[in-house]
Amino acid sequence: MSQSIKLKYVIPLPHRIIIVEPREQFNKITSYIDASSVYGSSMSELDALRSKSNGMLLNINNRLPKNPANNCILSESSNSYCFKAGDARVNVWPGLVTIHTIFMRQHNLIAAELKKLNSSWSDEELFQKTRKIVEAINAHINYYEYLPLVLGPDQMSKYDLNKEDLQYDSSVDPSIPNSFSTAAFRFGHLQIPDKHCGQNLENFYYRTEIVIQEGIRNNAQCLSDEVGQKYGSHPSDAICNHLFEVGPGASNDLVALNIQRGRDHGLESLNGFRTKVCNLSRITNFTDPKLGNSGEALSTVYAHVDDIELFPGGVAEPSVPGGIVGETFACIIGKTFSDLKKGDRFHYERNFTQDQLKEIKKITLAKVICDTTSPGQIQPNVFRATSSSNHKTYCRNIPGIDYSRFA
Repeated sequence: MSQSIKLKYVIPLPHRIIIVEPREQFNKITSYIDASSVYGSSMSELDALRSKSNGMLLNINNRLPKNPANNCILSESSNSYCFKAGDARVNVWPGLVTIHTIFMRQHNLIAAELKKLNSSWSDEELFQKTRKIVEAINAHINYYEYLPLVLGPDQMSKYDLNKEDLQYDSSVDPSIPNSFSTAAFRFGHLQIPDKHCGQNLENFYYRTEIVIQEGIRNNAQCLSDEVGQKYGSHPSDAICNHLFEVGPGASNDLVALNIQRGRDHGLESLNGFRTKVCNLSRITNFTDPKLGNSGEALSTVYAHVDDIELFPGGVAEPSVPGGIVGETFACIIGKTFSDLKKGDRFHYERNFTQDQLKEIKKITLAKVICDTTSPGQIQPNVFRATSSSNHKTYCRNIPGIDYSRFA
């Protein structure tokens, strides 16, 4: 059954005031890997999240604070409320609420440790020093735990993402390109499974009472135990036929939204990015192995290979060696993360002493989950399923940070 899907167009802005160049879409969040999901992307957002005492973030019984906007589905029979965090999308599903809560708790745990070590520090000193550490933890997890799994070793080396001593380059533009935000980094949508904590995912959208009832520890356990949808397979039913479902036939399709968003933003075709941006060979026909097993299906939608759009074409490409995404998305993602590293004057690997940096490099997402939810046991690499080489271990066996180095 066909249905129409409403899509709000994104506000465009001129590229520069005087020079005539293509307009771009307005981005509401910062481009830098600065834990804006924890602290917001403006001073007003940050101010609304701070407790203004002992460097802490606001919380309600160690849960996220209330959001007066009520941008979630509230149950009359429960004490549920909508959550407030640094990113407005926090209430979309319990997984996001869980991650936001974990990093709010991590901030407050670090602030408490620093307060013990420096009782004379003001609220502002405690907050800013804690924030700097949390931003570094966030960036380190992204660059050294998550990204290698996405790109594989060859692409990590190609874009200097393994180098720890890269110097700041003021000529590098650290803004987020449209191709990254509107197509390439949406690849993860194809990894979303149909179920969360054993229940259909569509039962969770915007329903925060589930987090309050089940608890952050239980949801974090589900996230670390669940296996994502195999990349390259058909997207899960939960995001294609039941996204934000409010009744029979009243739902969205995340893949369709991604494709239409690319059209709204004026993205170049797959071949355009391959040849003009990534210096890759052009795909010449629908039987080209660079389209994986999707060439025939794409031929029923597009009249010519040059018409294939970036998102559907990008997710069709076979994975790069040791990675998840195909070569076009690897190019876009690799270059973007490289530019963010080189073009950020405050990138964490350039803003701590060697002793402090050594401590930060001990951290893993598993340790953050241990410190903030006390699961008892967890696999050392939570981005991978448990296995003989990644079996669960006691949290006490996972290295952590010595905060005395930051006193």
